[in-house]
Amino acid sequence: MYYSDEIIDQVRDATDIVSVIGQSVRLKKAGRRYVGLCPFHNEKTPSFSVDPERQMYYCFGCHKGGNVFTYLQEHDNMTFPEAVQTLADRAGIKLPEKQYRPGEKKARDEKMQLLDLNKVAATWFFMQLQKPAGREGLDYLRKRELTDATIRSFGLGFAPADSTSLLSYLKSRGYSDELIRKSGLMNVDEMRGRMYDRFRGRVIFPILDVQNRVIGFGGRVMTDARPKYLNSPESVIFDKSRNLYGYNVARRTHAGKLILCEGYMDVIAMHQAGFTYAVASLGTALTRQHCEIIRRFTKDVILSYDSDQAGTNAKMRAIPMLRRVGITPVILHLEPHKDPDEFIKAEGKEAFQDRLDKAENAFLFETGIIQRNFRMDDPDEAADFFDAVALLIASIDDVFKRKGYMKMAAGQYGIDERDLSDRVVKKLEAGQMDERYAAAMGTAGYRRNSYAGSQGAGRSGGYGSRSQGRPDVSQRGGGASYAGGAGRGAGQEISGGSAETGQAGLAADEADEASLQAYLGQEQYDPEEGYPGPVSGDDYSGYYEEPRTDFYEDPATGDLYQIPKTVTRRGKEGSVSEQGIEMSRRLLLSYIARYPSIFDDVKRYVRVDGYGNGLAGDVAKIIYSQMEETGRVDEAAAVTRFEDPEQQANVTEIFHTMDMAAGDAERVKAIREIVRKVYEASPFPEDDKRSEMMKTIERKKKLEEIRRMQVHLS
Repeated sequence: MYYSDEIIDQVRDATDIVSVIGQSVRLKKAGRRYVGLCPFHNEKTPSFSVDPERQMYYCFGCHKGGNVFTYLQEHDNMTFPEAVQTLADRAGIKLPEKQYRPGEKKARDEKMQLLDLNKVAATWFFMQLQKPAGREGLDYLRKRELTDATIRSFGLGFAPADSTSLLSYLKSRGYSDELIRKSGLMNVDEMRGRMYDRFRGRVIFPILDVQNRVIGFGGRVMTDARPKYLNSPESVIFDKSRNLYGYNVARRTHAGKLILCEGYMDVIAMHQAGFTYAVASLGTALTRQHCEIIRRFTKDVILSYDSDQAGTNAKMRAIPMLRRVGITPVILHLEPHKDPDEFIKAEGKEAFQDRLDKAENAFLFETGIIQRNFRMDDPDEAADFFDAVALLIASIDDVFKRKGYMKMAAGQYGIDERDLSDRVVKKLEAGQMDERYAAAMGTAGYRRNSYAGSQGAGRSGGYGSRSQGRPDVSQRGGGASYAGGAGRGAGQEISGGSAETGQAGLAADEADEASLQAYLGQEQYDPEEGYPGPVSGDDYSGYYEEPRTDFYEDPATGDLYQIPKTVTRRGKEGSVSEQGIEMSRRLLLSYIARYPSIFDDVKRYVRVDGYGNGLAGDVAKIIYSQMEETGRVDEAAAVTRFEDPEQQANVTEIFHTMDMAAGDAERVKAIREIVRKVYEASPFPEDDKRSEMMKTIERKKKLEEIRRMQVHLS
């Protein structure tokens, strides 16, 4: 849904950003702003600031920032239209109706009707659980040690064995046969032209989306009948690959992480024990869409699949899929128990927390599983194992992680690190990649190796115990997939792979030293300390007891500002010189926003096209337009003009970055210097036909004017 800038600004202006953020973050007033512990990363001293006048928030620790719409998008995982609608409803503002193309309104109305029907059905299932006919289901849930509060919280219900009871009820509520059929709650006998209830004699698990709307159902039998679990079919409102069970609750917790498990009961058991950040895929394997949903919420994921063979295979498949979107999971070990539900019942939540704290590094888990397929007392097999480890490391696309894993593997398995490094480089040069990682990336440009499961006497059965024989694991051998089954043929090569591809990727990674600094700068989970919770009580004394050197408080205004970063290496934004110019442009925009009185003097020397084609250029167009129309910069409105939350955070960072200054005189000097740098890097207009000598003379003249430029801070 498209909303005009006027409508968006009206909704934003009618919203108290402190009130909205204060529902999920405990804020303490500090001057004209509010501070609190950042909800987007783990910290012990607050670096999260909310400014009600500027209508923005910004974290000086993780650099998340934006306006009230951005917050709902990032924190509550809403789309931008959903955030606008939510805040409009809160402010009592009626949004304009969308103009639908032919057929669109009918589809939307049908979707809303299906959601309404599902809500009615969920209520009916819940009521059946409380009736004598639902005694069987209620006894089952209590046998699984679920409390009445948990049953209510998850809206658990029961579907009677009668094949038409729900159908009759929905018809009595006025729903048409066509809509009931589209709901997925019925099976259809086309031969006899009749419908009957899909769920019969099952405990029912309503499935909710992030807006707490019932989009589908899962049903479990209480006997040994098959299938044990039955889910709603896909429909216009239910897409299993894009929804996670329990996510509607987990995303609103402040844990900053997710436990990813297999089934409904695991999620419910963990939530009941207090681990409300557990989620599960909906009767389907983890998908790329699931991983993208998770990445938008957190990069801290604990894999808690069952400890049996199927669970191990699922973990090995999930790890590269999560890595593909930038998540490196850790692995929860549940042995001797099969799943989280069983573990918590047997050993309690304290023991479960201890296991969470001791979750294993994903790389060590992978190498440990792969090692099961090799006899380490056999020199040939040991060498093959080390080759498999090298292939796994080569499959990881971050050069600094590769270096760390080489060091880790060398220490874990007694391999010479230089020998392992040489083997990894050879894999990269040959463009080779672990089968699982190639599948996760959807990559066609790689030769793919694998080391388990082949035709005949190979390592069949997934990642389990070793069977007789040892298939050839050389690059030319008849390798097959880790998951077992038929081999893919000797020396299989997928078109497009080349040594140049691998070498170029390695060179690019090694050149990007800036990413190492970003990686090392991330706050990591401390297994000893755990995740720090909010400050207790109202005592905010010592809030900044840990010295911070990356931001400061302006004594004149009380505003917090980030100190500009010192650029010392070539990074993703170009050379040191190019990054320095971009930083100067951004600083100048920050000064204009902070001191709008300098705008008329600045624009004499720096036109709007003098800010380049990057982010600074895009922001400059908005700020210059605002200044010329209203004489002030509306920073929160400027943020809204960008759609992507990451861009919004970068724009917010511009408005929260400024050099330190001891007083007005020093600040004036800094502004002159910034204007000089930006002007010097600005091109002359394309239609300027003067000679280069004349342009040089004019530039020198203007630079001298800037040195004496009058700067009025108020």
